[in-house]
Amino acid sequence: MYKNQYFISNFKLANYYGLKMATFSNLYIYSHPSLNISTERGLFSEVLLLGYIIDPLKPEENNDDIVKNLAETCNSKESLFKRLQSLSGRYVLLYKNESDFIALNDVCALKQLYYGFIDEHIILTSSPRMFLDLYGGDLQICEPIKELIDLKEYLDNECTLFGDKCIDNRLSILLPNHFLNIVNRRIRRIPIYFDEYPNERDVLEHAATVLQGSISAMTNRHQVLQMLTAGWESRSLLAASKQVRDRIKYFVFDLSKGNTRHPDVWVPRKLSEKLGLSFKIEIPEELNEEFLTLFRREHILPKIWSRVAEVQYFYNHYSDQNFIRITGVGGGMLKSFYGYTSNNKVHSDMLYHFSGYAGKSEFVKREIESWLVDARKYADEYNLPLLDLFHWEQKTPRWGALEAFEQDIAIDEFCPFYNKNLLLGILRINPKKRVNPKSEFFYNLIKYLWEDTLSEPINPSSSIRNLRWIIKNNAVLDYYKFKVKRSINSLLEISGVGLKIE
Repeated sequence: MYKNQYFISNFKLANYYGLKMATFSNLYIYSHPSLNISTERGLFSEVLLLGYIIDPLKPEENNDDIVKNLAETCNSKESLFKRLQSLSGRYVLLYKNESDFIALNDVCALKQLYYGFIDEHIILTSSPRMFLDLYGGDLQICEPIKELIDLKEYLDNECTLFGDKCIDNRLSILLPNHFLNIVNRRIRRIPIYFDEYPNERDVLEHAATVLQGSISAMTNRHQVLQMLTAGWESRSLLAASKQVRDRIKYFVFDLSKGNTRHPDVWVPRKLSEKLGLSFKIEIPEELNEEFLTLFRREHILPKIWSRVAEVQYFYNHYSDQNFIRITGVGGGMLKSFYGYTSNNKVHSDMLYHFSGYAGKSEFVKREIESWLVDARKYADEYNLPLLDLFHWEQKTPRWGALEAFEQDIAIDEFCPFYNKNLLLGILRINPKKRVNPKSEFFYNLIKYLWEDTLSEPINPSSSIRNLRWIIKNNAVLDYYKFKVKRSINSLLEISGVGLKIE
């Protein structure tokens, strides 16, 4: 159990079930043997890493090299924050010097950090299930969250929570752009240190360098699986992998149920034939009870849905090998998934709509309202699109991190887009140049990286679907379209006619 997971406390466990044990200051670190631990003490500070970290500009460096550099050069938490902006990975980091003792995770919190202060006990963990098993006691779940996970919309939204609450109400989750002060038990936002990119071309070239270096770093450390679909994120990462493509196994899951005309089937197949890639179309096996028993042991109140079959596939084929999966899950934020507004004026009801739970969960509504107060100030201070920040701090750490967490039983994953300087650079580009269906910036990025990958269409679609994208990209228009639909459905429900507008 607990593959790739950790549990940190200020008390020693009597039995830690085959986990590795280390210490850092007054904390005991328990982790599965599959999870890397790197530690280093410098002249003024010490650092502990759980997971992996890479420097895209120095892809030959390993975890220990980078942690050593952090401990020797980051004499303050501010210098640490600035240095981490240029690094990528999936990790949790503990940092201590004479005045600070903090914990934080990777730029999009893909490696989860749940924290709790229970009486005199300090708890940090990646797994609520691990917390229950090692700390003891029964699940303590509040009624609003229980009601939320029982909703049909919970599965429709791929089991996404919003806010910083955990399924067990003794824990909270650390969101991106935040750090935990272990001494005073407070959460604070991480300041942003801008590197000046004078024009769009410089942003494009920096993004290309980061993506190329990130993928190269992974091929230096692991055997690599990389999904190839018809989408923009997938094509961008394929183009970035040009120099190391012979060291990568490309694949796609065929979820079309025999529909060979589905673009995520025929586009990557034709593209891989043209480019001479090692590529396979994989069909996940039917879920079996042996795997489901293992999967359920890793989670609290697990939902068994379509994506679990993909986890089972990775478990059956790669769990005992040194493979890592490269994913483009972070690209949605960069393409302004929730659209954009001309004046960045976004209100809580608009975000409630975009959550997928509008009219269904007062808990989600309150969590969004609470987040928005501080997030609006942060977005204004650093000139960030608020809708993109919503995706970064709310969608990605709950939805994207859940996907990675569910796969931990089988395979680790890496998203090359999750680099803070890369994110900050691209988010400065006019969203009209980033959104579907044309995604002008990403088209130019792909062309710059490997033009031959544009020989097959990206997200081929009908004019009707393109019109839907145009409406969706206009966040205000999309919001009011939703408001009208919700009002009509309320009237239909009251009238009892049994109809509903989808």
